[in-house]
Amino acid sequence: MQEDSTEANNTTEKENKLCRNCKTKEYLEGYPSPLCSDCRQLYIHYPIPRWIKLFALGVLLIMFLGLIRLPSYLHAAIHLSRAEKAMNTNHYLTAERELGIVLQYFPNHLQSNGRMIVACVYNGHFSSLEKPYEKLVNKNLNDQDLVWQINNATKNLELYIIQDSTLNNKIETIKYEPEKLKNLFKNLDSVDCPDILAAGTEIADKLYDLNDFKGSEMILDKLLIRKKDYRGAISLMSSVKRKLGKYDEAITLCDQLLQMNCEDVAAISHKVRIELKRKNDAQATKYADEAMKIDSKNIFAMEAMAMIDYYADRKAESTKLLSSIKHEEAITGDSIISNRLALVLSGKELFR
Repeated sequence: MQEDSTEANNTTEKENKLCRNCKTKEYLEGYPSPLCSDCRQLYIHYPIPRWIKLFALGVLLIMFLGLIRLPSYLHAAIHLSRAEKAMNTNHYLTAERELGIVLQYFPNHLQSNGRMIVACVYNGHFSSLEKPYEKLVNKNLNDQDLVWQINNATKNLELYIIQDSTLNNKIETIKYEPEKLKNLFKNLDSVDCPDILAAGTEIADKLYDLNDFKGSEMILDKLLIRKKDYRGAISLMSSVKRKLGKYDEAITLCDQLLQMNCEDVAAISHKVRIELKRKNDAQATKYADEAMKIDSKNIFAMEAMAMIDYYADRKAESTKLLSSIKHEEAITGDSIISNRLALVLSGKELFR
C-alpha cells in the first residue's frame, strides 16, 4: 500500500510539471505561465485576428477625437454654468454673452438656445431671437422649468405688439390730436380691448411727444393697474415722471425695471437723465459709469455718458460719443437717440 501511495505522489508531481497547454512536455522554470518552450514560441508568434486590430484602432481613434474635443467641451461647460448663474440672478446681458460663446461650439444645443430666447427677450434684443427659435422648432425640451420660462417670455413679448392692424392706423391718423387719442383709449379701455396694453402704451407715447404728460400719466396708471410688471408702461412712465418733476418716483420705476433685469442698461441710463435733470451730477456720473461698464457699446449708455461729459464741460468727448451713437444707429436705421442728444449738445434744447 505504501508503494502505491509513493507511486501516485510521483505521478501527481510529474503531472504538475507538465506544460498547461500540450500536457506532454515539462514547462520552463522562471516564467509566470507554466508553458514548455515550444508552446511558448507558439503563443509569442500567434497571429492577432484582423477584427481585434480594427476594434483597437477604432477605440484609439475615438480616444484621440475625444482628446481633441475635450477643451471645447470644458470651455463650453464653463460658460454654460456662468450663463445659468447669471439667469438665476436676473443678469440677462451676461447670460446672453455667455450663451453666445456656448453656441459657437455647440449651435444645436437645445437648452442653450432656449435660454438664449429668454435672455434676448429680457434684453430687448428681439432681432436676435430668430436663430435660437429656429433651433427649437419641433424639438422636445426635457426641462419643464426652462419650457415655462420660454413660454412666459414669448407670451410677454406678444403683449408689446398690437395685433389689430386697423388699430395701428387709427392711432397714427390722430397722433397729433391729444383729445382724440385720449378718447380712443377710453373706448378701448371700456370694451376691455385685447390690445389694450400695447395700444395704450402707444397712445401714451404719442401724448408724451405732444408734451401732454398728465394725459400720458393717466393712461399709464390704468395700464399698470391691469399689469403692474408691464415693462413698456413702466419705462415710459419713468420718463413721464421725470418730465413732471417727480424724480423719486421716476427712480423707483427704473429700479423696478432693474429688479426684472439687473443689467437693463436703458433703465440705468435713464437714472442718469433723472439725476442730471435735478442737478445731482455726482450720482448721475456713478450711474453713467455703471451703464458703460455693463455695455460700452449700448447707445443709451453712450448717450448718458455724453450728457455727463457735456455738463462737465468736456464737449469734445460728448461729440465723440454722439458720433459713436450714430455709427451704431446706422446698423438699425433708427436715429431717435442721436437726434435728441444732438439737440442738447447743440444748445437747441435746454435739458435742464
